[in-house]
Amino acid sequence: MSKNLIVKDNALINASYNLDLIEQRLILLAIVEARRTKQEIKPNQFLTICVSSYIDEFAIESKTKSVYGNIKNACKTLFERQFSYEKVTSKGNVEKVTSRWVQSISYVDKEAIVRIKFSDDVTPLITNLERQFTKYNLEQISDLNSKYSVRLYEILISWRSQGKTPMLPLDEIRYRLGLMANEYKIINDFKKWVLELAIKEINEKTDIQVSYEQHKQGRKIVGFTFTFKVKNAKKAQSAKKETAAILAAAAEQVEPFEMNPLFEKIAAYVTPAEQKAYLETYSGEQIAAIIERADEYAADLRTQGKKPRMGAVYAKAFAENWGTEKLLEKQELEKKKEAERLARQKELEAKQADEQQRLDDNERKRQAIEIFEMMNDDEKEAVLDEIDSRLASFFKKSFRQNRANGIPVYKDTIVAIMLKKIIFDD
Repeated sequence: MSKNLIVKDNALINASYNLDLIEQRLILLAIVEARRTKQEIKPNQFLTICVSSYIDEFAIESKTKSVYGNIKNACKTLFERQFSYEKVTSKGNVEKVTSRWVQSISYVDKEAIVRIKFSDDVTPLITNLERQFTKYNLEQISDLNSKYSVRLYEILISWRSQGKTPMLPLDEIRYRLGLMANEYKIINDFKKWVLELAIKEINEKTDIQVSYEQHKQGRKIVGFTFTFKVKNAKKAQSAKKETAAILAAAAEQVEPFEMNPLFEKIAAYVTPAEQKAYLETYSGEQIAAIIERADEYAADLRTQGKKPRMGAVYAKAFAENWGTEKLLEKQELEKKKEAERLARQKELEAKQADEQQRLDDNERKRQAIEIFEMMNDDEKEAVLDEIDSRLASFFKKSFRQNRANGIPVYKDTIVAIMLKKIIFDD
């Protein structure tokens, strides 16, 4: 497995933070250095970064004196930096966590080294490997010069297996990139100076080729879908092998969990533990209804000019069973429609049965008449006598008159019915 491999929990990938480029590089290099030196990243554990390693990894010209000053200043600012992410408590409530990246950081001037200790909240997000993680090699982002390029690369690569993201709402992308409300407010500025600049740099300097599609409501851009592919097939195969190795190493720490398709396209990260809890509580149909209602709620907030935090929206929706009442209404409506359909089907079948009975009776009468006409005169007279004995008195007068006058009485409807009964013993 590559010693330059960076592994992060997707909760951290989807978090909101605003680190400058040097600060991001220090964080990433600390993770890599721990892997290289086989140090365990754990609470209260100092990690050491040599400025020389920084210069080598990120192709900084060593003669540039400002690099030392920039790193020293980054150590000061990094201590103040915060990030936010959301998780669901054991009671199903949304907890928004705001934490520092580091609990301690120092710069040793004469040794040109940085000593860094991650905060208690960050440590498990880069050490406890689960099925929901993002990994990539440091060299893939070492040439990137924009902080937005690094963040966008991380966000995209978390969808490596699909090669495409779901539709990410504009406010969600801004949140993950750590943009403040007053930064690049005009969409054209955001696209030009953040999105397209980052994509151009990613396409030129990393292992993936990215394109995007924008989504509109009316004339307003509300979100983006990103599609990407790995440029080098050998690298892709290598990445798959490294992923398998990580999963094997993690197997002893966590129970394997297969991503359920119900959660693949929602615009927020749902941890394996949360997915498992939801799947144990709700049916697939209920989960789909809750997600649909949460998406409707978020869309309504956006029409009001608000920026929903999708992780919090989904968590609240599941905690409060959003959409289930609509599902019940839908199920009742479907039951009613099914009952009406069955009633119509039963009525149609009854009509068809009646029609078939009528056709069968007519065919039997035709056959009876045909058989009667094939009889000799004595047999015919015997049959007609039998009919006469069975007819009601109301019909007998006309029957006897017609019979005496030689009229073929057996073709009369009533007589034909009697004829059928006698011949076929119905």
